[in-house]
Amino acid sequence: MQVLLSIFITMAAAQTSLAQQNPDQQPPAYLRYPTIPPFTLLGLDGNKITRDNISDKFPTVLMYFSPGCDHCQHQVTAMMAEKEKFRKVNLVMATYQPMEELKTFYKQYKLAEFPNLIIGRDEQFFFPPYYKMTGLPNIALYDKKQKLITNISGNAEVKTILQYLGIQ
Repeated sequence: MQVLLSIFITMAAAQTSLAQQNPDQQPPAYLRYPTIPPFTLLGLDGNKITRDNISDKFPTVLMYFSPGCDHCQHQVTAMMAEKEKFRKVNLVMATYQPMEELKTFYKQYKLAEFPNLIIGRDEQFFFPPYYKMTGLPNIALYDKKQKLITNISGNAEVKTILQYLGIQ
């Protein structure tokens, strides 16, 4: 009887150990590595952009979007209405959509007016699996030390974003 109990406990422990190694049960990468990830974007000018291009003087808003997404368009419109409050924020915008769509979006929404904007194409499709995205836009907020504050799937009120970043 004791042998059977011992075998059962050993099998249960092995099964629990295997279940913990299942990648679907692990937290998303952004929670396991709560700093700005090592990304590479293709900039509007054709140059590569990495996290090394982000200033450590300001907190960071990392927004993944699609130029044709209504929710993304509303998010950018709301942020543009408060663009003066984003003077001391790094704004990183990334999309997987074609460069021409990105350039059109950049011009249409006058994104050059954001002072600390980094924008580019995520050619490696890095961000969606990293954040386990379920909707667009996806907005990850980081403090000045590039540590994760929160990740938001879908639209967020600008005042909420600014509150998370400690900006009035």
